[in-house]
Amino acid sequence: MRPIFLKEEEEHTSFGRPQYYGKRYVNAKGRFYTGLVMSAWSGGYVTAHNAAEYMGIKNFEHLKDIREDYGF
Repeated sequence: MRPIFLKEEEEHTSFGRPQYYGKRYVNAKGRFYTGLVMSAWSGGYVTAHNAAEYMGIKNFEHLKDIREDYGF
């Protein structure tokens, strides 16, 4: 995945974050673990703050992007 990330970074022209940024957390934690965290958050078992801590995310926008990718 690293070559893909580097290529997208080179081609990225805006000052906003690249489209794939939230996926870095998914790749680091794994799809199964991420799915469990997103499921627990969507089910009300953990708060958004807890879900962000479990994923190692400081910006809640990244967490929301991941949640949307998982369809919750």
